[in-house]
Amino acid sequence: MARATITATEAVTAVLQDLDLGMPGRSHASGMVIQNIAVVCNRGSELFLWGAGKHSKLGELIGRTSIGAITESVRLNGISSKTQASTLCRLQRFDISIDDLVKASGCEFNAFVNELCDSSEDPYLVSVISSMLFLNDEIRWGLVPKKEALDAGCNMLSAALNVDIEGCGDLRSALIKAYAQYIKDRVSC
Repeated sequence: MARATITATEAVTAVLQDLDLGMPGRSHASGMVIQNIAVVCNRGSELFLWGAGKHSKLGELIGRTSIGAITESVRLNGISSKTQASTLCRLQRFDISIDDLVKASGCEFNAFVNELCDSSEDPYLVSVISSMLFLNDEIRWGLVPKKEALDAGCNMLSAALNVDIEGCGDLRSALIKAYAQYIKDRVSC
């Protein structure tokens, strides 16, 4: 029963991470405070499956059912991978506002925001920002050393956005600086 619960919880986590449904400034390892999970079995059934971990048929069925239920619940609440596939949505997890980016760019507000919105659904840019979110989560969870992760993140941002950023103190600041420069390069400021 414990394995069934763990498998269901891992399925919930997978959906929440895939759709990036964490709260700004908070880790989203499981995304939920309380989960009600019922594990029921029919002892009279002729069919008996051993194990409920993710590497068993029963575990697969539990995972698929949980993923389907969570995905449908999220969809019914107006959220989908399409609504989440926006740089502006992803930046909210870093607590980065449009004003933060405009200020860092030094550009005129309307021209900058128009370009920012026009490019906000570019899958390449969404993936760049998403990679910084995952790297930031790994730092907070203690999975990678902070200095090495910051260096890697700054190098990734520089290469991916073709901008120069120096003095990477934290990923949030580096992302503001790099993304603001990237958009500024596309606007005549």
